[in-house]
Amino acid sequence: YEQPNGKLKILMYGFFMPLLGGIFTKVSEKMDEVRIKDALGKYLTVNILSQNDELIAKRGDIITHHIIEKAKTEGMLEKVLANNSKKSLP
Repeated sequence: YEQPNGKLKILMYGFFMPLLGGIFTKVSEKMDEVRIKDALGKYLTVNILSQNDELIAKRGDIITHHIIEKAKTEGMLEKVLANNSKKSLP
């Protein structure tokens, strides 16, 4: 087996990386969709603040589509998804 030369490596990288990047992006988006669906109807276990210390949602709030969108806009979606109860409210 012979290693590809530098130009071939660059061509291969330039061809495959955008394809792989697109695949990883789609997988990540699908995983977020599943996690969001799972979080809806559960309650927050912590207060969620924006970067400007504005309250997005408070501990005990039921996670709704509105909270999800607000958290996305403020870059705090991961915090909402990571800090919800493991059970839905009865």
